[in-house]
Amino acid sequence: MDLRYAYANARVKAMKSRLLSESVVKEMLAVQSVSEVVELLEEDPVYKPFLVKNSERFKGVELVSRALQESLVSTIKKMYGFAPASSKDEFKLLFAELELNDLKTIIAKKALGLPVDKTELYNAWPENSRLVEEMIAAKDCAAALAALRKSEYAVAFPQKLVCQLDKTADFRMMASALSDYHHEFVERVIEGQGDASVSKILRDKIDCDNIALALRLKKTGLAISEIPPRLKKPVSARVKRVAEAVDYDAAVAVVEKETRIKFSPEDRKTISRIEVQLEKRFVEKAVRDFRLSVMSFGAIIGYYYLKLVEVENIRKIAFATHFGVKEELKDAVFAVNA
Repeated sequence: MDLRYAYANARVKAMKSRLLSESVVKEMLAVQSVSEVVELLEEDPVYKPFLVKNSERFKGVELVSRALQESLVSTIKKMYGFAPASSKDEFKLLFAELELNDLKTIIAKKALGLPVDKTELYNAWPENSRLVEEMIAAKDCAAALAALRKSEYAVAFPQKLVCQLDKTADFRMMASALSDYHHEFVERVIEGQGDASVSKILRDKIDCDNIALALRLKKTGLAISEIPPRLKKPVSARVKRVAEAVDYDAAVAVVEKETRIKFSPEDRKTISRIEVQLEKRFVEKAVRDFRLSVMSFGAIIGYYYLKLVEVENIRKIAFATHFGVKEELKDAVFAVNA
């Protein structure tokens, strides 16, 4: 218990109470147009400022996406501002997740010869803003790689990989190397974490992602030996048991046993339905851990993941409304503040 977190935890718990209620999520699912989704979000004091700010330049799903992105960044920066100075290293974990997204977006744009619009990026971590600027200014993937190799990401690109990239110019290899670097960074944070609540939330999130990924790989028929290297680190014992199952159906049975979630026959047919159940279970755990995290960074990281799930659910609703496929979404989104 760290008394320096007393004020920060009180602020975060107040922020959690302002996450969208189940009734609002149901209203968004019931409307027929993206403009109606925007109208509902504009009634919420958390999202309204970002919608108003972006409404002159963007419309429809693009407006919702930009507003959600800015709201998430604002949330992290707000917590960073009132949290103890000693939490800087822990916050790097949250900023690094968004920065990884930015770097991969820039690399993809460079590979396709497209300009990078800064408003597309989170650009959340002030300490690495120079790297992002250099990446944006790079004329192509090779120049972007040169910028990365002068930064803290240099270790992600050993000479052997650089030679491969010179031959193939495959931007996906660059993105994969960045992902591997990030996963190793998260693993180091977990292993060196003195706060049990923080490491538990991080492990639960990685397990949720890894189980879903292992099932998808099983569904494709990938060999058992090829699955573990594709998973995020650290890979838990229960995830290994899922990966080592003889086939997809056996893997689902292992997931049911390990998570105590009973999947319906319909769930079993569609991995996306299983992923929703896994995400709901993660949110349940995150809410419980959030409540139990007293005077620690656990409440902050727990809230961050709740906010992240809410943002992604709103984004799904907006796009499903835009493309007229909302019926398929009704069981796939939920309120984290229910």
